[in-house]
Amino acid sequence: MASQERSIIAVTVTSHALAHVAELAFPATALLVTMEFFGRGEYAEIGFATFISSLLFGAAAIPSGRLVDRLGARADLLISLFGSGASLIVLSFTKSFASFTVALALVGGFSGFYHPAGTTMISLGIKEHGKAMGAHGVGGNLGLALTPFMAAALAGTIGWRWAYVALGSIPIILGLLVIAARVNVGRVEEPGSGGGKDNQNEKPYLLIPLAIMFTMAVFNGMTYRGLMTFLPSYFAERVHLSWLPLHQVTVGGTMTTAILLLGVVGQFIGGNLADRFNKEKVYTVIFFITCPLLLLLGSLSNLPLILVTAVFAFLYFIPAGGQRHDPALRLAGGARNGLRPLLLHGLRRRLDHELDRRHRGRAVRAQ
Repeated sequence: MASQERSIIAVTVTSHALAHVAELAFPATALLVTMEFFGRGEYAEIGFATFISSLLFGAAAIPSGRLVDRLGARADLLISLFGSGASLIVLSFTKSFASFTVALALVGGFSGFYHPAGTTMISLGIKEHGKAMGAHGVGGNLGLALTPFMAAALAGTIGWRWAYVALGSIPIILGLLVIAARVNVGRVEEPGSGGGKDNQNEKPYLLIPLAIMFTMAVFNGMTYRGLMTFLPSYFAERVHLSWLPLHQVTVGGTMTTAILLLGVVGQFIGGNLADRFNKEKVYTVIFFITCPLLLLLGSLSNLPLILVTAVFAFLYFIPAGGQRHDPALRLAGGARNGLRPLLLHGLRRRLDHELDRRHRGRAVRAQ
């Protein structure tokens, strides 16, 4: 692998992790923030602020994709890094929760700029796409898993305002390194894929099952967003362990990170299951198994809450491993980020892929 390709992988993997660090920094510190502004934990305010930020996180893909076409992936990546970093720092200077919500919306918007830029850099600058995308996914998963602990530990030690300054400095430093190292995309030509024009008449037959799967994915995504938003605060309030001498906010973040790391194990297992079994059936079975576990979480506390949440997270993230192989489910699950503008594009890709597979199967049988 050429040095330029290694540089692109290093930058995109790190940037992907930082995009999710920015996305999840607030849920890990939400109790401290609302305690300062309201004198108590306000779940309604936490949910509203996260909704606005998540909405822009998903919607930002549209202008980001256009900027990639006009300015290039590198410029778009720098906008994401500098914008998200600066917005995190701005959070530390807010004087009211209203201004905090506006700054958090900027964090979500600039973080959402990353994905079109990062995936374009990989697709155009890396020959071995599979390995690169695998590393890219690991970066995102680590960002998701480690942020609750990292942000909560910083906030519990130096206060949430200085924690945002520290977290915001990291993407800015990375952006400066990208400029200094002159990391850019070298175009790699790919062979064109077969079209699906001969199969257009068959598309309606796939709409009903796909609509069901997308609906399940949207509800699944709502669960994900609820967990990412409220789990650190919920653990902080409901888990009291005398043998763990940490600030309650740090306890919440630490437990959330441990749970998410267990979810990463579930993802790897899900990838293996996706190669052996029907992905839609695995997805559906897990969907119905985890529903009662999710309901049970509302009545538990302390160690029972941790154990049941661990089982839930392990099972819940199993379908995510299969989504790495399934564009439609992957993009449908992305509805958790607010409004995922690529949903219809993913549906079209799924239809074309399925119809092309069936067409090849009929051609083989005809021979």
